[in-house]
Amino acid sequence: MAVRSHRREGKVAEPSRTVRPGGRGQTGYTLLELLLCFSILGALVALALPGFSYALAERRVTYAAQEVQRVLRTAQQLATTQAGRFRKVEARFSHGGQPWVELWGVPWDGQPAELLTSSALAPPSVTVRRSGASDFRVAFGASGAPAVGDQGTLEVRSGSSVRYVVLAAVTGRVRVSEVAP
Repeated sequence: MAVRSHRREGKVAEPSRTVRPGGRGQTGYTLLELLLCFSILGALVALALPGFSYALAERRVTYAAQEVQRVLRTAQQLATTQAGRFRKVEARFSHGGQPWVELWGVPWDGQPAELLTSSALAPPSVTVRRSGASDFRVAFGASGAPAVGDQGTLEVRSGSSVRYVVLAAVTGRVRVSEVAP
């Protein structure tokens, strides 16, 4: 078995290097250039951060208001479709660690209320209130109309962002508004 040698005329071949006089051709950035770039980037982030947090709060509030609207419409629909079974359907809102809602069916025959569904509405930073209270009920009768005194406005808030969920008295129409009615 023959072994080839990389030697020619007694010299060992070395990898070739390109050396330029004066140190030119070296890649990379100086410390000063890096510090300047990072300081500009930091200033841009500091300018954009308040706008980003406001947009995030707006998104949370919009989502939570739409969830409240969806839950109220579901309760209204259950009240009409289950009219033979339930006298009314209540949406019970609470805010222990985060906004929460439970739908309860109240039977005609005086039996205890039946839990239909339960779910979280939004992250803990969002509050859902009615007349200043975070624990409240909204009931719908078998006709789908809200119970007496349950119509009105619910406030959904996160920081300075606010949405209002408006429940019409006679029709039971549920809508989301950016301005207080």
